[in-house]
Amino acid sequence: MSRYLNGRTFGWASAAVLLVVATGSVAVVLARSSGPAAPPEKEAEKEDRSRPLLVRAIRPEVKPLKRVTVQPAHIEAYEKVDVYAKASGYVEKFARVREPDGSDHDLDIGDRVGKGEVLAELWVPEMEQDQRQKEALVEEAQAELGQAEASSKSAAAMVTVAGAKLKQARAELSKYQAEVDFRKGEYERYKRLLAERTTREELVEERLNQYRAALSALAGAQAAIDTAQANLEVEQARQAKALADVTSAKAHLKVAKANLEQAKILLGYAQVRAPFSGVVTRRLVDTQAFVQSAAMGKPVPLFTIARVDRLRVITDIPESDSNWIKAGQAATLRVDAARGHLFSGKVVRFADALDTATRTMRVEVELDRPEKLPRTLRPGLYGTLTITLEDIPDALTLPTSALVPSGEKPTVMVVDKGVARRREIELGINDGITMQVTKNLTKDDRVITDGKDAVRDGQLVEVFK
Repeated sequence: MSRYLNGRTFGWASAAVLLVVATGSVAVVLARSSGPAAPPEKEAEKEDRSRPLLVRAIRPEVKPLKRVTVQPAHIEAYEKVDVYAKASGYVEKFARVREPDGSDHDLDIGDRVGKGEVLAELWVPEMEQDQRQKEALVEEAQAELGQAEASSKSAAAMVTVAGAKLKQARAELSKYQAEVDFRKGEYERYKRLLAERTTREELVEERLNQYRAALSALAGAQAAIDTAQANLEVEQARQAKALADVTSAKAHLKVAKANLEQAKILLGYAQVRAPFSGVVTRRLVDTQAFVQSAAMGKPVPLFTIARVDRLRVITDIPESDSNWIKAGQAATLRVDAARGHLFSGKVVRFADALDTATRTMRVEVELDRPEKLPRTLRPGLYGTLTITLEDIPDALTLPTSALVPSGEKPTVMVVDKGVARRREIELGINDGITMQVTKNLTKDDRVITDGKDAVRDGQLVEVFK
């Protein structure tokens, strides 16, 4: 028996005769084979190769293609800290928060705070007393400095007086030296006159006594200079000591002021302040509770503050996708608790190392325009994060069904001048439905999709239209 299709003859090795007998709603189908037995396989292959085989073929499509990874993710606050007291004391009061209706209440969970805002105040009486004592020491040091500066001025004045006396003594020395020179000359002249017997001896003795008196007066003037010089040195030493006392008093005042500043700083720790703007997520103490300083072993935090003006979206990328992660890649977060809304963002940082236990890499995404994010997007929420690993605007694509089963490289069957040809290709992105072809194929090639399993390399084919 033979049939014709599109002008060509197709033969069957056997035919089936079907007889349908209908009884009520039951149909019975009887089949009986007829005709000669099937020819041997080798002869069938020769017969198949001699005639074109009908196949269906498509051309590769150029279209945008993305490689993405979809992973579970959770939201965390951008920053979160436990706030401890740096001084031990009793909780005197909490900050008051004003409500829109004009009422107010003590700071508690859910309240928004600003950076540096006072959250609570402690009562630390010993620190208050210490500050008062340090203030008194500063006043005492200031008085000592004033006294030292006055003594320094007095010493400077005495140095000036001693210097003037020394100058006066030196001036008088010149006068006495001139007197000595005069009396010595007069005595020498009278000695010559006595030798010439033109004067009396008693006159020579008188001139000698006058000379000796002048020498004695000169010696007294020199002694007065030495005394004035010594007095000047004494006053200069006193002035140096007074200047040293001033320096010491200034240093004491500086130390006293530093101690006072330290006392003020320590007392300032009685005011517990917010480290950054955020929301109070926990309040762990009440009024009049005693809290210990953070430096005293195992203190209890007073508050937990979370910064929520920016959020971190945390996910763990499996090892297979980790090499594709780069900073700046687009990401989309879907949160079921936010009614399935989608939030766009980008990869800002990643660990660049895999966790040896889970074989995953930690990746952080920040959402775009954080100031526009709804307050319902809170830390702790879970969602699904889609990260675009690669975006190719003009990828050459084929359906994955076009692949010929093979244990080797990816292979397709293409139609080349009416003949089927096996061609190995290289693949890029492959999502299981569509695959990117990166090598050995063009957009003008025709790739066999239907009938590819029955076609052999070099066989004549005709594309079914």
